[in-house]
Amino acid sequence: METQDLKLVNEGILQMKEGQYQKAESLFNKAIILEGQYLSKAYYNKGVLLQNHLNDIKEAMLCYIEATTLNPDYGYAWHNLGETLLHYNRYNDALQMFITAIETIPEDLNPRIGLAHTFNRLQEYESAIETLEPLLDQQGIKDNHMAKIQSEYGLALLQTNRVPEAYDHFKKAFQLNENDYQVCYNIAFISDMFKNYAEALSFYDKAIAVNTNEAKGYQGKACTYIHMREYQEALPYIQKAIALSPKNFEGYYNLACIHAGLGEEEALLDAIKKTIELAPPQIGIEKHIQKDPDFLPYSKNEGFMSVIEKRI
Repeated sequence: METQDLKLVNEGILQMKEGQYQKAESLFNKAIILEGQYLSKAYYNKGVLLQNHLNDIKEAMLCYIEATTLNPDYGYAWHNLGETLLHYNRYNDALQMFITAIETIPEDLNPRIGLAHTFNRLQEYESAIETLEPLLDQQGIKDNHMAKIQSEYGLALLQTNRVPEAYDHFKKAFQLNENDYQVCYNIAFISDMFKNYAEALSFYDKAIAVNTNEAKGYQGKACTYIHMREYQEALPYIQKAIALSPKNFEGYYNLACIHAGLGEEEALLDAIKKTIELAPPQIGIEKHIQKDPDFLPYSKNEGFMSVIEKRI
């Protein structure tokens, strides 16, 4: 026979599935107040509601902490706690949550994918590869899981300079999920590296279609046009990238390349000034500018030299 708290939790889950989020939250809260046998389940499902539907990551994290404190074997709560920690870039903490989740629910793929994702963000790429490699040929994995596996595996390969292999895995990920922004972006990025500019432009367009508010897709497309020396085509894309990410010095650097290609010296100098203003001093952007062949025709000009020398 269902206890009262379990009945409330199950009704809350049903309401959540039907999109009745306020009703679901109320039911979970009532179950929590009872402090019954299924208290950890009430906290876990309230966390799912807050994380996935009400966009309250902080409160969701607190719910998962309560759930795992009450039930240390609650693997799904450990996994979701790891996900919320990733939101705050707490990678080392998230790593431990995913490891605990794997120990408690070893048959579930999500914690392993989360672990590999975290290894990649910690730049521990070989560990990501080691985590994912046994899953690549495993039978019966759902497409949404395999798409994530291929994407994270491709990223680890890309960051360890195994670029052709990375490209193949990103393509496999795309075949399984065409709406993954990072996969589309990475295919475009590698295609540009290989001078396959038509494919690069196509996949930057796909990335932009998935997320119109992410600057990297516009900037990447602008860079491809720069590499093609189609500077006028590049201009609106870099302008959009700068509008979305005005503190990113790379956008202004690329804008300077475009103005150099168009022979617009005054606008070029303004873009270089902005690049130098925004770039961290320790990266030595001025020396990079001096060595860039795009700026070579202007490198002896008095105005160009005065802008560079102000920071050297």
